[in-house]
Amino acid sequence: MSESLEYDEVARQLSALATQRGAAEVHGMVCGALCVFEPERVDPRQLLESTDPAQALNRGQDSDEALKALTASALAALQDVENGFTPLLPDDQTSLPNRVQALVNWCEGFLYGLGTRPGVDLEACSEELQEILRDFTEFTRAGLDTDGNQELEEAAYAELVEYIRVGVQLVFIEFKTHGAAEKQPTLH
Repeated sequence: MSESLEYDEVARQLSALATQRGAAEVHGMVCGALCVFEPERVDPRQLLESTDPAQALNRGQDSDEALKALTASALAALQDVENGFTPLLPDDQTSLPNRVQALVNWCEGFLYGLGTRPGVDLEACSEELQEILRDFTEFTRAGLDTDGNQELEEAAYAELVEYIRVGVQLVFIEFKTHGAAEKQPTLH
């Protein structure tokens, strides 16, 4: 992820928009949408407003610039196969339960972003992509064993983050290389 994009800063900017969505979830939404749409068609404000139509987001040049920067940074990270993609999550100084919840929210946002393109037929995608998306769906139910070994829990969290990092790159590459798998109309 771009060094200029920091979780706490994105969270602060989203708070100024008066959205109830957190930085991880919004980043996930944007990344999911970038996988299935051309970048110029991805509008984070529209994604946010579509999750709660009754919510009118605060507007302003600063907030619009912040959302554009979030989208540009996410796109650059997705396209950078050498340095790789990293989901926007709180740093290791944040408590593990809060990081796990942010990971859950990121996966929910990513799946939502993918689902915003009508006509995407996931069954037409590779088995590998389908498995990744099934796993991401499972990750939305992730929890923390509070009685468990903290070191093991940290290691499990790190493995999930790494899986997501690689999985998202594969999803992005497959959709961009083979185009979004769209349902073909059936003729009767």
